[in-house]
Amino acid sequence: MSVFTQFVGGGRISSIINRDSSGGTSNNLTSASSLTRQLSSGSTGAAGTLTTILSVTGRGTINFCAPACADATARTIRLKITVDGVSIFDATSSSISTANHGIVGIGAFNYTTAPFIVFQPINFYTSLLVQIASSVSSETDKINTFVNYEINA
Repeated sequence: MSVFTQFVGGGRISSIINRDSSGGTSNNLTSASSLTRQLSSGSTGAAGTLTTILSVTGRGTINFCAPACADATARTIRLKITVDGVSIFDATSSSISTANHGIVGIGAFNYTTAPFIVFQPINFYTSLLVQIASSVSSETDKINTFVNYEINA
């Protein structure tokens, strides 16, 4: 390992292991939109079909990523994050029937009287792809994905 890689990281990420990475969880993401950019799902197709929410070509850093239900319809949410062609996060939530609840793929969020986000910077060098799927067919704007990312020149 060179001295340079000791300080900036020695390799590309291949997997994220966190509370939600094995699936079957749900988090309260109320107020996340005040701390991140909110991307609506648009129209989703058949149940379980992945829909692209964010696609970036080039270099950058994603700091936070978490989709949440926009209403109280019971559904599961699958989140798949691909960095530089490698799927680093692919998990499905438990059944969620509460608005503003979802799954956290990158970072951490705590909903208290003063909500806060913990960034988990993940660098990408060629591409970033964020996809979601719902267990409910043909929805429009029923999943909001909260993201914070940077694009490098």
